[in-house]
Amino acid sequence: MGFLSRLLSPLRSSASRPVDKSPVQEERAEQLIEQGNSHEDAGDLVSAMRCYDDAIALAPALARAHLTRGNALQLLNRLDDALTAYNTAATLKADYAGAHFNLGNVNMRLGRHGEAISGYQAALKLNPHYVEAE
Repeated sequence: MGFLSRLLSPLRSSASRPVDKSPVQEERAEQLIEQGNSHEDAGDLVSAMRCYDDAIALAPALARAHLTRGNALQLLNRLDDALTAYNTAATLKADYAGAHFNLGNVNMRLGRHGEAISGYQAALKLNPHYVEAE
């Protein structure tokens, strides 16, 4: 099974069954995200990705897990995969200014200036004080 298939597998399987939003699973997913962030801060992106993937497997509807995964993918210069992760985060939580901002960043890096501006505008609409998006 390819990398993208493994990524999409929890989302596909969750579409056919109700998403378990138990506080225990979401709490564990948040812990995994924090562990991933620590690995990312230390420069260990492989371990960070493993934590983010585990968080997504536990709580596929947790937008923050997709956002943090996108951040690591962007650091790995896997921009198309980062775009997918940020789109997923923005779809799961339409009012997630950070997801829209990061969509703008990736689109800018890909030379898609119109789409980048749309991402920044969406972030500013959601959070007018989002200074980075100005």
